[in-house]
Amino acid sequence: MAQQDNSRYLLYGGGLLLLYVAGKKVFQKLGIVETAADVQAAQASAQVDKENYFDPAYYDERHKIYTVLSLADQGEAYAKKLYNAKGIFNDNEADVYGVFRALQAKTQVSLIARAFFRLYGQDLKNYLQPSTGFLSTSEWNEVVNIISRLKEGIKVNGVWK
Repeated sequence: MAQQDNSRYLLYGGGLLLLYVAGKKVFQKLGIVETAADVQAAQASAQVDKENYFDPAYYDERHKIYTVLSLADQGEAYAKKLYNAKGIFNDNEADVYGVFRALQAKTQVSLIARAFFRLYGQDLKNYLQPSTGFLSTSEWNEVVNIISRLKEGIKVNGVWK
């Protein structure tokens, strides 16, 4: 009885596996297939949309009931810094990240959004987010991740939350 040469099938299988792995990476780079980071960023962005920290009413609603974390100048300096981060040829994303990293609470994001609208007549979230603003998707995701780590900024029973 003669033995069959199955090496050809191993070669085909290895080629298909290589094609799958390489193709998946290419598709992820092109944005056709979502990565785990993309899924996580989408969830965080949905959380920002749901709780709407970029709405001035977020601060107002909490301020009626609780003691809230605020900003000395009601967010004007940060609003100006965010507005000036948009450049003609190159944007200053480090300034955008720096503003949000300097904050302690989500209520402060709301104050900056109010100051931004008062100063420039524009919605801060629309000014920043990729679909309408100047940040790329990955840059917006970084902003969302920074904000998601902030505490809410309200004092309940003597404890900051």
